[in-house]
Amino acid sequence: MDNNLAAMVKPLLHWYNENKRTLPWRGTKDPYRVLVSEIMLQQTRVAAVIPYYLRWMEELPTVEALAAVDEERLMKLWQGLGYYSRARNLRKAALMLMDEYGGQFPEDHDALLRLPGGGLHRRPCRFRWDGAPFWSRKYPRHELARQCHLQCQ
Repeated sequence: MDNNLAAMVKPLLHWYNENKRTLPWRGTKDPYRVLVSEIMLQQTRVAAVIPYYLRWMEELPTVEALAAVDEERLMKLWQGLGYYSRARNLRKAALMLMDEYGGQFPEDHDALLRLPGGGLHRRPCRFRWDGAPFWSRKYPRHELARQCHLQCQ
């Protein structure tokens, strides 16, 4: 690992531990909740996402619930977040997870990338923590975590 990168890790983690915000999706080990939060946070301010995330999780707390929701209700829950294709892709991913993986998230990295709505903006790290894939919204953060062998939270 590059020495300059290694030198940044400890102070960065210290700063984060001192300044992190309490967010409803932080600390979860549920890959569904991580996925929903990461998709909602694309091109949307954190403060704007919080009430949508809480309402979504109240109504659609599982992959199964998302796969079963009708399009009209899905769009109503997403209304105000914009970029409605994100909600449609989340539902397509839930349907795929139900059909191909029994509602569970696959262990295979390439299988995760095949979920609808995938791409570099939502590329899972090549490692896991406590059985849940970690999605990174920005590729450099993913690289930092991977190169420094950080525990993602």
